[in-house]
Amino acid sequence: MFRHWDHWEDGKFSHLFVWTAPEAGGRADDARDLTPGQATDSPTGPFGEMDEVSISPDGKDRRVRRPRGRREDAWRTNTDAFVVAVDGHSRPVDLTKDNPAYDFAPTFSPDGKSIAVRMMKRAGFEADRQRIAIIDAASHKLRVVTEAWDARPGRSCGAPTAGRS
Repeated sequence: MFRHWDHWEDGKFSHLFVWTAPEAGGRADDARDLTPGQATDSPTGPFGEMDEVSISPDGKDRRVRRPRGRREDAWRTNTDAFVVAVDGHSRPVDLTKDNPAYDFAPTFSPDGKSIAVRMMKRAGFEADRQRIAIIDAASHKLRVVTEAWDARPGRSCGAPTAGRS
């Protein structure tokens, strides 16, 4: 992909970093890249914002949405929700690898035991009906809870966004 909406792709990518502020006992130079080697943007463009990132209540994990980062991604709309340890020492775990379409807005439950994610099922289609899935944080088992619901989960229809109050 050489252009994405309003900008040229130049081979540089946004990555997700974590650090501890000096006031909290960290050093100014201890920033850690949580997505090293990733050849895609995190958060994703063109609108990538921090609502694509969720921090577990205990502060140990982050959930992040990102595309898979292959050349053929210029022709698809697949993004996945990953869990990434904040220490940066373990590999990210793809929570939605079995869904070939758009997964986004991963959000931890207040107790940290589950993650809500909005998803589409139709690969290559950016305007598919959105669903809300709940993923067990320990087992990574996913279940769609709005399959029979014909409304769009999100702010545009007046309903709260998944995982927000």
